[in-house]
Amino acid sequence: SSRQALGLAEQTGNAQALARSSGILGTALLHLGHPAEAELLLRRSIALRIDVFGRESRATLSLMGRLGMALAHQGKLAEAVAQLAETVKREASASPPGAAEITGGHIQFGAVLSMAGQTAAAEEHFLKAIDNGASAADRKHQRLLVQANFRYAKALMHSKRYDRALEPARKAVALAESIFGSQHAQTARALVVLGQVLVARGENDEAESVMSRAAPLAEKVLGPRSSDTANALLMLGLLAERSGHPDQADASMKRGAEVMRLSGTPTQQIGAASHYAQYLERRERD
Repeated sequence: SSRQALGLAEQTGNAQALARSSGILGTALLHLGHPAEAELLLRRSIALRIDVFGRESRATLSLMGRLGMALAHQGKLAEAVAQLAETVKREASASPPGAAEITGGHIQFGAVLSMAGQTAAAEEHFLKAIDNGASAADRKHQRLLVQANFRYAKALMHSKRYDRALEPARKAVALAESIFGSQHAQTARALVVLGQVLVARGENDEAESVMSRAAPLAEKVLGPRSSDTANALLMLGLLAERSGHPDQADASMKRGAEVMRLSGTPTQQIGAASHYAQYLERRERD
């Protein structure tokens, strides 16, 4: 396992092995929803990589971007924005124009800026990523194009620009299904975002169709402790409430809030708890 590899690297004291194993474990923990522990390991790996490979190496810059995301998921948004700004600047200097690493940096920076409420700046970076991805034919860019579109859709949705969010949300689903297949994690994430946009627009029939597919897929491929799974369950609950199925609504809402408590950022946890509390208040009034 990654922890065992790190333990062996610590025993040998080999700097390259320590840098590699710390980075791998830190990245895994970030994806598994443990950003605080991920931050510590990523900082350690970055420091070692700078000593061994230099600050401008591809591996160092990649981990700097992941560190920015780990900070953001802990609510350390000002530090995260500064971290990603430096990463994107260094990546632009170290990589050829249009490189996938630059595209990925724009996606990460756009996501963090959106979380920080800097909507216009976030949109600028998402559009740069989409332009880079659309102009490149390689598979790596096509994969990044999926991320760019669904993160852009999320950013537009969070700023309540639902009409504009629909197009990139649909593009993300179509690209994910084409590139990854119907049972992939990226497809699940894209479906959840599309469903959220449709719910926000009041397009309940299509939203229910999308979310009925997204929720079990997210739980299958992302796991029961994923914020995407939580969002799908919360939206299914809202749709069940709108269609007059209170028992189903209560079960989905309650489970969604609990999954978010275990997997979400502090802001997501508060939002999910508030969402469920408002639902309970509506039930009491009815």
